[in-house]
Amino acid sequence: MQAIETYALKVSSGEAEAADVPEGDFFGELNNLNRSIVGMTRSLAEARQEQVRKTAEQVLRESETILRAFIDVMPVGVRWSDSDDVIKHVNTCFIEMFGYTAADIPTLDEWFLRAYPDPDRREYISSRRKAVVRAALVDGTPIQPLESIIACKDGSDRHVIVNTQFSRDLRLDIFTDITERESLQNRLLNAQRLESLGVLAGGIAHDFNNILTGIMGNISMARMVLAMPGKSDKLLDNAEKAALRATELATQLLTFAKGGAPVKKTVSIRKIVDESLSLAIRGTNVKGVVQLPDSLHDIEADEGQVSQVFNNIVINAVQAMPGGGEISVHGMNVVLGSENRFILPPGDYVKLSFTDQGCGMPEDVRKKIFDPYFTTKSHGMGLGLASVHSIVKRHGGYIDVRSTIGEGTTFTLLLPSTGKTSLEEETGERVTQCDVPAEGAVLVMDDEEMIRELAAEILGHLGYEVTTCASGEEAIRMYLGAKEGNKPFSYVIMDLTVPGGMGGRESAAEILAFDPCARLIASSGYSNNPVMASFRDYGFCGAIVKPYTPAELARVVHSIVAARV
Repeated sequence: MQAIETYALKVSSGEAEAADVPEGDFFGELNNLNRSIVGMTRSLAEARQEQVRKTAEQVLRESETILRAFIDVMPVGVRWSDSDDVIKHVNTCFIEMFGYTAADIPTLDEWFLRAYPDPDRREYISSRRKAVVRAALVDGTPIQPLESIIACKDGSDRHVIVNTQFSRDLRLDIFTDITERESLQNRLLNAQRLESLGVLAGGIAHDFNNILTGIMGNISMARMVLAMPGKSDKLLDNAEKAALRATELATQLLTFAKGGAPVKKTVSIRKIVDESLSLAIRGTNVKGVVQLPDSLHDIEADEGQVSQVFNNIVINAVQAMPGGGEISVHGMNVVLGSENRFILPPGDYVKLSFTDQGCGMPEDVRKKIFDPYFTTKSHGMGLGLASVHSIVKRHGGYIDVRSTIGEGTTFTLLLPSTGKTSLEEETGERVTQCDVPAEGAVLVMDDEEMIRELAAEILGHLGYEVTTCASGEEAIRMYLGAKEGNKPFSYVIMDLTVPGGMGGRESAAEILAFDPCARLIASSGYSNNPVMASFRDYGFCGAIVKPYTPAELARVVHSIVAARV
């Protein structure tokens, strides 16, 4: 008894040790019972943990089943993947939208391979997704919606917006199809364009009627006063000016339309700038200041179209300074690297800036100045600066504008250059009528009788023997006949478009097959014809755009003569 009391006191004081336990069956049984209780408690805890785990797994399976069911009835495409980029599920709408099942795209890599067949585009989309997912996992940065074009299984494309969400180690990508919405917007824009074209057509008809009135009236009056040379000369001058206005309007419309491909040659920037300034500021109180270095490179450009760009910019500057002021033009050579803020190909460029001291323009106007049909002028048609933008883009260049109210406006242009400067004022020698002999026979092919007669008059006046015909078939027959008769044509001017017949491109190919040395000149009223932009690629020696003046026709013919002298 004493031993038990002693052990109890040690237990209560916390000093009991295993050696202190009294001997006897009672205490042995007590220890065994204690161990059994501990073992049962451990077993119950483990059983409870297993039950909790099984319950959690059951809840997770039921949750996933509910989630799949919910996803499958959603009216948007949903793709469900895990943290290892394994695609676990795609819903019905996803399959209907793109045509791919989960078996077709078991992983995200396989999805990117199919959805983005272009390697560069695929690499960009894939790397961008990985970056934003990584940022979202690290610091919780929200993933912004991504707009993309997806290649479907049937070969079609779908325009979608992709939203990405996280749920534990699961990732949901939700695809909203906006293809039809885009199509509807495009149809709406087309309707708006048609409405704008109606307004434009009315303005064109009005302007052309005024121009034609000036042409017809002045010519009729000139016929009546032919006996008075001084008076008839003035009337004919007025008719010619009206015709030039009609030409400018037609050229502006063609340039703004889907064509107007530039007919390029090497031209001097300085020459075009000087001409544009002298024409635009003549008779005004505006002063022009040109600061172009002698080392400024030439450009490969359509001289007429680039002149139109400079004219429009300078005219706008003059109109912005009704009280007078100064227009300054600065230029420099620049070399752009492969990555530049202008998003232009690397290479040599000429940078030009036109700065005025005018009233400037507010930001909402500045943003719209290159939009077609937008104008702040009561008599304007809104095509001037739209054409400027179109021409610069077609030349592979860049244009920008900066403006401050009350301080003025600066237009900045970048145009691809040749990388070198001409030693002469103009590339090549100037050719005038007296520089080269006007001799030989010329064949003019054009379906318009008026054009044939005009060309015959001009060339006859220059000293050529002229023959005309109305179709490509006739031109081939007449050229072959003259060649075989030992009276060959020195030049053939060929209209590219002959309704219902063979045009200049086709007939030129047959003539060149017979005579590779034939000197052919392309002629067209459509500057968007690819032959006009690259006439040498089709075997022509030169090109002239209709309508043309006697001086322009003579210049083209004489330039070909000079090249052979």
